[in-house]
Amino acid sequence: MSRTGQIQKILSPAFSVKFVPANGDCFFKCISTCVADHTVKELRAMVADALTQETFDMMKMMWSAKQSGYEHMRKCEDLEGLKVLTLKSGAEEGYTVWAETFAIQIISNKLNLVVLILDEEVRGRDNPDRFIAIRPEAAEGGEGGDVGRDLKYILLQRTRRQHFNLIACSDSLIWDADTCPSRIRECWNLASEEVPGEAPAEVPEVEKEEGLEMQAAKRRKVADKVGWACSACTFFNKSNDFLCCEVCGEKKPEEMG
Repeated sequence: MSRTGQIQKILSPAFSVKFVPANGDCFFKCISTCVADHTVKELRAMVADALTQETFDMMKMMWSAKQSGYEHMRKCEDLEGLKVLTLKSGAEEGYTVWAETFAIQIISNKLNLVVLILDEEVRGRDNPDRFIAIRPEAAEGGEGGDVGRDLKYILLQRTRRQHFNLIACSDSLIWDADTCPSRIRECWNLASEEVPGEAPAEVPEVEKEEGLEMQAAKRRKVADKVGWACSACTFFNKSNDFLCCEVCGEKKPEEMG
């Protein structure tokens, strides 16, 4: 079955895959295609400027733990080296830094963009952990994403080889809160407060606690097979060997082994 056929089986016949070259710039090319006033180089500069010593140390730890997506760290001896490599375009210079969670979050913050990912590395067509949503978040000092402004949504396919392609719905590649397809809202469980004019329903505290317990049990069950979900930020980490969350650094719960 073709990739578009697989996507349509999960979502609907209205969706299709728009393929992006596998040259190390795939994520940035997806973004620049949807947000035309930002080039791949400009997007890479956003990420490079946001890198800190803490980020460098985290990536080094990921590489030491053999976490996929951080292979570039074997060429980076210090923060400055990481920044230089991040600025390089894979299409123009060959070896570069692939976009991982940190880079995706920075771009989400800077462009006020909700990056939705259909992650094929997570097994099971109906597994909720394969529907990933990276939303803008405020940085220290109040900078960064502002959910009160006009959010935009894009949908990406992440293959098992860590490659990104765009997913279109009826040939549209980017949406606002009014035009975001209902099937996307359903699969990614997008909050109702992101829809203008809709107020989020109040949930009793007891139901919230029960819901959290059920979610935790579900994460543990999935983790036994394909990885583990962070109890702090809920991000699904795909390697059982890694002992800290890829996104927030929270330690892996002891009960997950």
